[in-house]
Amino acid sequence: IMASKSPKSEGKASDGEGTESVKATPKATIKDMSDCNHWKVCLTDFKCYKEEDFSVVIEGVNLTVTAMKEVFKGTKNVRRSVSRVLTLPAEVDPCTVTACLCADGSVLLQSPKTVRKAVC
Repeated sequence: IMASKSPKSEGKASDGEGTESVKATPKATIKDMSDCNHWKVCLTDFKCYKEEDFSVVIEGVNLTVTAMKEVFKGTKNVRRSVSRVLTLPAEVDPCTVTACLCADGSVLLQSPKTVRKAVC
């Protein structure tokens, strides 16, 4: 009984934190991949992904890259989500930065003042 209750309470807590953080910090989902490899994308030690199978989300100073990974189980491929969290460099403004995931597994950050890579 205890085990079944704790995920529910955690879920409620995370929902509350989520709504607060949206108000408190800038949040943007970036889907412009014009500066990156359009055919396949890699997250370092993971396999490659099609462009439409991943997203980059910036929330405050955290940049989260999420991708769908195909895992072979038994006789079929099962898709599951994998993600990496990176910290934005101090000189990058979260309100104006754009980001995309590049084929070598790095995240390219672009803002009016600076262009640099944050490597996974």
